[in-house]
Amino acid sequence: MFPVVVALAHLRRAGGTLCVEEPEGHLHPRLQKGLAALIVEVLSAQPNASVVLETHSELFLVAALTAALKPLAEAVRLFWVETNAEGAATIEPIPLDPTGRPTTPRLEQAFATMGAMERDLIQARRAGVQKSSGRGS
Repeated sequence: MFPVVVALAHLRRAGGTLCVEEPEGHLHPRLQKGLAALIVEVLSAQPNASVVLETHSELFLVAALTAALKPLAEAVRLFWVETNAEGAATIEPIPLDPTGRPTTPRLEQAFATMGAMERDLIQARRAGVQKSSGRGS
């Protein structure tokens, strides 16, 4: 995370564009939230700055949608990138309404998938606990 924070400090002073792939990787959720807040802060303070993030983090998506409400209204752009069977990527813009809500169901589908994965994990953990305590025999 340190190189990203240093790059953000430079961006705050000089402007420009910062591109980061999965900045949330290996970060505790609290640090993800702090990094997302720092990015929004830098972008709000420096009109000549932009940040391009590739993320799988709900936290960063929520931070972007929150920034679209006030500090960066009309400056936030979201895109869904998906790879097809041949390996070619398609890029789908996700338009936001004036209240910062996506106007397509694409993000809801992604969040629903994550929610289903979390539910499956909880059920698997419960099954493992019951098995190890002798209740599952």
